[in-house]
Amino acid sequence: MSATPATEIKPNTITTPTGTDPRRSSVAPYVVLALAALFFITGSDAWMSIANYTLIYAIAALGLNVLSGYAGQVSLGITFFNVSSG
Repeated sequence: MSATPATEIKPNTITTPTGTDPRRSSVAPYVVLALAALFFITGSDAWMSIANYTLIYAIAALGLNVLSGYAGQVSLGITFFNVSSG
């Protein structure tokens, strides 16, 4: 009785756990980039202002997330200790 594998392993193939080839590119990032470029080329000053404030608040939110996250608690504690000690 010969043992045959359940699936045939092909040489020089890279697969992820889902079975897709990571070298295959997706179209979605290019579409998002094209829409963003179109927005910045044709957008009015009012929409640019809204986009500007939205991105500023997003950066502030990400910074607060880093500062008060799991590792950020140690950073806040050390800062408070240094400030309170003189």
